[in-house]
Amino acid sequence: MNLPTKFTQGANTIEIQYDASGKKLKKILSGGTTKSYIGSFEYVGTAVEALYHSEGRARNNSGTYVYEYVIKDHLGNSRVMFTNTSGAIAQIQENHYYPFGLEQAGWIANPTPPYAYKYNGKELNVDFGLNLSDYGARWYDAGVGRFTSGDPISEIYSYQSAFVYAENNPIKYIDYMGFGSSYNWKASRYEDENGYEVSWNNVQEEYGLSKASITVNLLNEDDVLSTKQLTKIAYGASQIFDKNDLTDLVSYKLVNSEEYYNSGTEKSTNLGFRFYKGALSPMGRTVFLESDWGATQDLKKSFINLRSHLNSNGSYNIESLSYTLAHETLHGLLAKSSYFMTRRRNDIIGSEDFAGHYNSYPNLLNEGNSQYGGRSDHILSIHVALF
Repeated sequence: MNLPTKFTQGANTIEIQYDASGKKLKKILSGGTTKSYIGSFEYVGTAVEALYHSEGRARNNSGTYVYEYVIKDHLGNSRVMFTNTSGAIAQIQENHYYPFGLEQAGWIANPTPPYAYKYNGKELNVDFGLNLSDYGARWYDAGVGRFTSGDPISEIYSYQSAFVYAENNPIKYIDYMGFGSSYNWKASRYEDENGYEVSWNNVQEEYGLSKASITVNLLNEDDVLSTKQLTKIAYGASQIFDKNDLTDLVSYKLVNSEEYYNSGTEKSTNLGFRFYKGALSPMGRTVFLESDWGATQDLKKSFINLRSHLNSNGSYNIESLSYTLAHETLHGLLAKSSYFMTRRRNDIIGSEDFAGHYNSYPNLLNEGNSQYGGRSDHILSIHVALF
């Protein structure tokens, strides 16, 4: 596992013991101090120091537990720590960081014992001036913005150094455990390098995913539709996302031809579809350049086909166009996810079937049934990753 077991500084030593999976069990300092990690409990010697949880800790104060709470930012960094003192809220710690995690000096730091889970919520080991954060799979030096050992799955990220932290973009991403999680299609779950399941919440933290809006540009080619019709289609697609608890996930924008073709040809977080009257099928299509799959959308070949949505009286079926637009949008989101999360097409969507057609996983609409039958506004959202 290539984890450090001993740090030496002159006569001072720090020894680390792990279990078979690499989980830290004990830290032994020269001089006799021993800290043990047992589940959520941390012991100093044989005495409980504190019980740690996602919102802070319960600190042992001579047999009485004092509850201390932590407010974190979008990257999981501990920013403010407070407690209840005689019925009043008392701030006991405040942390600010440089982009790669080096802590800024001069802020409040009063808790005893010190609260060590700071940048990304990882334990900062300051013993004997070590100042390394334990990420689980690797240790991290915020002073230089690099891990102390190589990424165990660095072959996936061959475009960068194996020691890089968060793709050199620490404002947007974190390294949750010090390596990237990937999706196991056979097991239908995200896993770490050892095959252990990683929760979706942790994947979101790791890749800096959010529910932030992405812009989808819509081109009314040759003015086949009225502006009112296209607005209704965009609104209907937005409603589909809203019904599936994905409010504000996608923002549709009506654009002209020049804006459309200049907006998404590069590695953009935007998507785009042109509405035109083509052959009888397909209803719609989302295409990315094979040479840059998942990063650069082919806007000329990405379309919603109006001819496939004609009613018997010759008018356009606004409802079916809305469903198709939502469907194709999710194709695009999954493709973007593939690129921004792994830089490899097959890790998130191995083929167009995996991208969400009717009998595949994950399904985009109606749990794999006919797109317009039954609960046709259903979208399986758990694996829609944004950036």
